[in-house]
Amino acid sequence: MTISSEPETWRQLLAMRISDLDERRRIAQLTGVDEATLKRYAEGKTRRIRPHLLRPLVATWPSEERPLLTRLILEEFPDFVPSDQPASVNGLNRTGAPTAIPPEVYERALHAHATTPLSNRFWVISNLVLCAALEQLDPEPHPVGVEVVLVQCMPCHHNESVGCLREVFLLGTPPWRTDQITPLFLGAESLSGYAVTTARPAICQNLRTNPAFLPMRMEAYEESAVAYPLLQGERVGGCLLVAAAQIDFFTPARLQLVNAYADLAVLALRDDQFYQKQAIQLRAMPATDVQQAHFASFRRRVNEIISAPDRQVANIVQAEQLVWSQLAEELMSLNP
Repeated sequence: MTISSEPETWRQLLAMRISDLDERRRIAQLTGVDEATLKRYAEGKTRRIRPHLLRPLVATWPSEERPLLTRLILEEFPDFVPSDQPASVNGLNRTGAPTAIPPEVYERALHAHATTPLSNRFWVISNLVLCAALEQLDPEPHPVGVEVVLVQCMPCHHNESVGCLREVFLLGTPPWRTDQITPLFLGAESLSGYAVTTARPAICQNLRTNPAFLPMRMEAYEESAVAYPLLQGERVGGCLLVAAAQIDFFTPARLQLVNAYADLAVLALRDDQFYQKQAIQLRAMPATDVQQAHFASFRRRVNEIISAPDRQVANIVQAEQLVWSQLAEELMSLNP
């Protein structure tokens, strides 16, 4: 099929091509986007499209018309980054399975590591890496429900050992509502605890029936989960935890992708936030409701430290870190 007259938008170009039933079926099969969604794209009825989701569309387009489609997409989405590898677009192969982190994600992470002030580096890189991981692991238009969590080692206040872990940064797609979730402390009872203690990946494809990682902390809709350690040589800084609302979600390709994102997330941590394996001495942490009861005093305690005449911290970030450390000690003491 050849386009006889040049359209003004990529949506018009798409409409022309999918007007042919066989072509519409071919594009749907190769992109993993169903035919009804392709029609909504063409008709402008889709309110929000993440630009990276259009890369598989470009990859399936006839080579002689691909530059035209790319140019028209760029007119609507200036931040769209076309792929030079049609067989693997945005880390997705022709079946829609993730294969690799897109090169531009590496470029942005390395640039942030090189140029972001140390005080903001953790949050900037964590946000960049987790957003990219979530978009690639659970893309629209048919998200399964995935949560990605950056988990850090929490050193004990009185010595150099690591007694627990803390969920520091988390993002998710429905049914997860990460804007309403209070990050928890995790310990030896958790999948993350196993990954950090052994410095090896922990994989559970069915949290309901697999006894290997029970007891463990989990949400009502969490069906499978993996945790990959954040490694710097022989030292461990935490892990990247990924949970899905689907049994057997983590195919070999997705496991490879999570592993790659865990390696990339290492850039968010400082050198002094990694610990030798012998320093990892995790305790079991109390249940969620017990932790949340203690967290209720968090803001008040931070304000007290900041307003103290003889305060020992330079800023609110240090005050918050001190309170988190105190809370961790208190909660660990409940499970001697």
